[in-house]
Amino acid sequence: MRRALVRQRDAWSAAAGTRLMRPDTLHLTLHYIGHVPRGRLAEIRHGLKTPFSPFAFGLERTDLWRHGIAVLATDAVAPGLAALHAALGKRLADLGLPTDSADFHPHVTLARRAGRLVPAIPPLPLRWQVRDYVLVESRPGQESPYTVLERYPATALASDT
Repeated sequence: MRRALVRQRDAWSAAAGTRLMRPDTLHLTLHYIGHVPRGRLAEIRHGLKTPFSPFAFGLERTDLWRHGIAVLATDAVAPGLAALHAALGKRLADLGLPTDSADFHPHVTLARRAGRLVPAIPPLPLRWQVRDYVLVESRPGQESPYTVLERYPATALASDT
């Protein structure tokens, strides 16, 4: 999937000053948690374990958002993705952590400062097979800005191994 996202990113015509996202930073955020005390990490890692079955969704639309954010998005939120987002939102609320009050708009950011970026027309439709989700720590300014803290596999896959 990462290679397909990079191909999609590279299909755009970038102007000078555009900051293309590095391959290791391409992701889809289900919920942004923000800063939490490190002492709560074990509780959060355990508390975000949510049963779900594998599912797939499409990324079929390119868009240029305000402030020069170039994204690859979905036309409609797939039921499996909506269910996982909702379940994780409930887990976050149970942990006393904030959740976004805005509507969920699944997307992958491909570039920033992309005010004059020309999207690939037509976009290359991508099918994302979801077999797990991860809890990630963001560390801006580090060589690798994201560190996976926990991986949560689909429950249906656990019986297949």
